Amino acid sequence: MANYQQPPKLAERFLRWSLPEELKEPLLGDLAEEFQLLHFSNQACATQWYLKQVLRTSNQYIWQTKKGILMFVLSLFVFSAMSYMALWFSVDGSIGDTFADLPSLILTFPPAILFAIGVTSVQDMKNAFALLYNDELALSSLQMQNAKQFYRVLGNTAVLMSIFTAFIGAVAIAVNIENVEHEFGPALGVCMLVLMYSFGLKTVCYAAEQKVQYRLNSLNAVT
Repeated sequence: MANYQQPPKLAERFLRWSLPEELKEPLLGDLAEEFQLLHFSNQACATQWYLKQVLRTSNQYIWQTKKGILMFVLSLFVFSAMSYMALWFSVDGSIGDTFADLPSLILTFPPAILFAIGVTSVQDMKNAFALLYNDELALSSLQMQNAKQFYRVLGNTAVLMSIFTAFIGAVAIAVNIENVEHEFGPALGVCMLVLMYSFGLKTVCYAAEQKVQYRLNSLNAVT
């Protein structure tokens, strides 16, 4: 139809994501038809009405369909907030100047991700991430086991890489102890930052691994 107007895409996608599978097509279809009728008379009112319906409907179903990912995100938020508060109370200056170190991040995250993909696969990585935000994703027991393995390798490799890197830094400090006498504190701090980043990633990976295990247990109980 030439005059057909698509409802706001982001709002429609969000509602589709939050709805139970059996309600997606009929409910989205009804809202789209009503949107068309309103759009012919007033485009702004039609968009406003559609957004209100999306918020109202998604609020009704999202805790039913997406409780897992919402609780996981809430846990990450609380973990991040508590960590930030601990960092803020521990320094007098800027948190960024004290705890932000790009080389330490590069030495921790990219190698861990590459090792995890090398042990599993790119598809297993995609499935692992998808399992966190899509509670309705249908995967086999083997696929979930591989996704769980991805998180385990990612977290463990990050910790091992950070320990290895911290040893390198410690050896460098020890060998040049006379030359870094006035910079010993900052140099040691950089070594510790690598460990801090890796254990933070390990904590998130452990929680993600347990979430996948919970899905796997539910699947095995059904079958």
